[in-house]
Amino acid sequence: MKKEHLTLKSILYLIGGIIVLFLSLMAPSYLLEKFKPELFDALISANASATSVALFFITLVLVVITGLLILFINKNQERFPLKLVGIIGIVIVAAVPALGVITVDSSFDTIGLLYFIVLMVAVSFWAGFALVKGFIHKLQRSK
Repeated sequence: MKKEHLTLKSILYLIGGIIVLFLSLMAPSYLLEKFKPELFDALISANASATSVALFFITLVLVVITGLLILFINKNQERFPLKLVGIIGIVIVAAVPALGVITVDSSFDTIGLLYFIVLMVAVSFWAGFALVKGFIHKLQRSK
């Protein structure tokens, strides 16, 4: 394998990836506070900081669970029943934010906003993860 050199461009990809990862985890609290402040205040606590921190960690847990389910599906490509269990698990994890909020506000615009947030977090986290993983591969090839 040919040895590669780390460049400023690859380091900028790493920094950009880390920023995108962080922003994707902060997106739920920011978007809820921006578009549905009454829902944001009613969710976890009347304290905005506590709600933001809680949403950050809830988002992190859901992203980690989804990542583990994706690994499970990839490792069980040949076994359809196990693959189906992983897919059902991802569907359940994707429904958790809406199920948690339905008790507070079950209007269509709220549920739509939550699914928009879930989609935004999934896409941006995947993009940031790909940038960081690309840097790690380049770092391994430079040794």
